[in-house]
Amino acid sequence: MDKKITKLSVFDMDGTLIRNPDKDECERVWLEKFMKPWPYIGVFSKPESLDFTIFEIPIIPQIIEEYKKAYNDETVYTVLLTGRLIKLKKEVKNLLDNKEIYFDEYLLNNKGETLSFKLFELERLLNDFPDIEEITFFDDRDEHIPYFIELGEKLEKDMLKKGKIFKFNMVHVK
Repeated sequence: MDKKITKLSVFDMDGTLIRNPDKDECERVWLEKFMKPWPYIGVFSKPESLDFTIFEIPIIPQIIEEYKKAYNDETVYTVLLTGRLIKLKKEVKNLLDNKEIYFDEYLLNNKGETLSFKLFELERLLNDFPDIEEITFFDDRDEHIPYFIELGEKLEKDMLKKGKIFKFNMVHVK
């Protein structure tokens, strides 16, 4: 018999699970490898920025340890929640597969602004899993953390009104 899912562990990707190259590094490495300038203005919307055969993209060991604990716990549903655009799903999966990082669900941005997308998906996940007692969310963006904490407090109060005990854990990755 399957165990009941009672916890969600939700992980951002860039700067949380992995250290991705920034624009300066993309430009430097691209020039070294291809003898021509990085052909784009940005980085995060480009599939090349996820190419581990071009760029060094190391894992963040202490967060990977937390991921492994969650992934190996039958009561935990694991989710990747990244601001990377949905059009990059194949490249995101390839990179994570290469690092042996797998999730029950992969959520990539299909709404535009990253913060709004993540807040929406966190609430949706709680609605999709009515027996959830705890969410642990890992993210690195300093400017987003207060909004996630505020959402967590709201969710805890809403669940208490329904007579449920619920905990929201925010892990600020630095």
